[in-house]
Amino acid sequence: MRSKSATTKENKTHKKQIAKKTNKVDLKFINWIKRNKVIITIFIISTIYFFIQHSTTISWDFSAYVLNAKYFLMQGTYFEPFRPPLAAMIIGALSVFGWLVAEYLFIIISSALFAYSSTKLAKNLKINKNIFYALSFTAYAFIFGTFAGTELLTSALLILAIAYTLEKKPLAGLMLGIGMLLRYQMAMFLPILLLDFNKKRFIQNIILFIIPIAAWLAYNFFKYGNMFTSIADQYALNILYRNYLTTPPQFEHFLTIIGILFPLMIIGIIYVINKIVRGKSRLKNELTKPTLIMLFIILIAIYGYISSPIKDARYLFIAIIPAAYFSTILFEMIKQKAGQNAKVIVTIIVALIFITNLGIATQSTNYFEHNETKLNHAMNEVKKLGGENCKVLSTSWVLLNYLGLKTGPAPQKPNIQRELDKGTIILIFPSDGDPKYTKDINYLQSLPVKVKTNDYCIIYNGGCAPKERLDKTYLEMLNKEVKEMYNYEIETNPCKVLFEKNKTIQDICLFINGQK
Repeated sequence: MRSKSATTKENKTHKKQIAKKTNKVDLKFINWIKRNKVIITIFIISTIYFFIQHSTTISWDFSAYVLNAKYFLMQGTYFEPFRPPLAAMIIGALSVFGWLVAEYLFIIISSALFAYSSTKLAKNLKINKNIFYALSFTAYAFIFGTFAGTELLTSALLILAIAYTLEKKPLAGLMLGIGMLLRYQMAMFLPILLLDFNKKRFIQNIILFIIPIAAWLAYNFFKYGNMFTSIADQYALNILYRNYLTTPPQFEHFLTIIGILFPLMIIGIIYVINKIVRGKSRLKNELTKPTLIMLFIILIAIYGYISSPIKDARYLFIAIIPAAYFSTILFEMIKQKAGQNAKVIVTIIVALIFITNLGIATQSTNYFEHNETKLNHAMNEVKKLGGENCKVLSTSWVLLNYLGLKTGPAPQKPNIQRELDKGTIILIFPSDGDPKYTKDINYLQSLPVKVKTNDYCIIYNGGCAPKERLDKTYLEMLNKEVKEMYNYEIETNPCKVLFEKNKTIQDICLFINGQK
């Protein structure tokens, strides 16, 4: 039998070992904070900005992701099938903490992953991580990083894909695959995988790319009967049937995205290309692959922007990554050429750029047409007319659903009278601008307007049309509306919509979906 003193001695030794391990962990954590104090500071400042923005504004896209999340968990009735599922799935998973808390946790995750991916890529590119991360926050990056839900998170996944490609790891394919569940356009960045010439890793990358997408395609197949329903729906909504809203490309959109970094980026590109052409072989090897990747990202961003009927500056968001990279290269060159004193100057300039961008973003309110007070006021007026039990259509239907009023999209002009005759309540916000008649004051005045303010008008002719399902595909809803207006039907089969110009691929698509 062991003595009491021996047991006590062992306990003391054990406690000392635990204390020693704890001290080591604490020391590692403290050292990590010291090494990353700039990154942590930028992360905290940017995340606080995103929090304040989210608490004071209401976002169409973010609201839609929350609504989709509730639908997935059978807690909601509104659903947009054309949206990729990942943002909604993350918010849904976080809803165990409450729906409002889930929104802010989603913002924290997006911001944290962007910080992590930026520092990881900077390490792979052998550039200053503090400068690269700080310059990634252009004024537009602040404004739209998390406002619409997925810009910052998509950028983080693309950055990770680039980092893993440079590290020669097959996880690059997985990042792009997961990214496609945020934005289908991420498929355009697949050629990045070709920069890793290892055949085995390339195959692994492709498999890992397919796995997350396959799960979503399977969901579409079992719910709608065609695995490409969501992709076809988004194509129809944003491209195929948006020609009436076609706008010309605007160079100012690119300047809006890049902002102060534009001249720095141009000089950085010239400097890097000059180094590749005239530099030593080691330097060429270090710069060539990253430069090709960054130029490729710029080209893809521009292509995606130009090919879309509606030219929204947000489609160029991803160009912030190469802008920050080439600007960082330029500042690195200045530090090398100008000596020790230049480090302080560069630090001051980068800090001023970051603060200036934050200031511009803080002052920019023209991006946000809606506010919750205005929407709630309009919603209360609609409820007085029976909107809680009767069919309601509005130009701001997503935001109204988010706020708790079951609402469908506003009808096209030829269908307005038909809806009024049924007993539908139509709520119009002229600031939405779509459909076009919302800005036609004379036309609106010819309708039975029940309530009119500077912000909205409610059109209603009495009666009470029954509420309808709000989880139909865009193609289903458009087909119904076209049939009512013009007595003919549009194509709604996803295979035929996506591959209209290629009969062979169309037939293959129909076959694998059991439709041929």
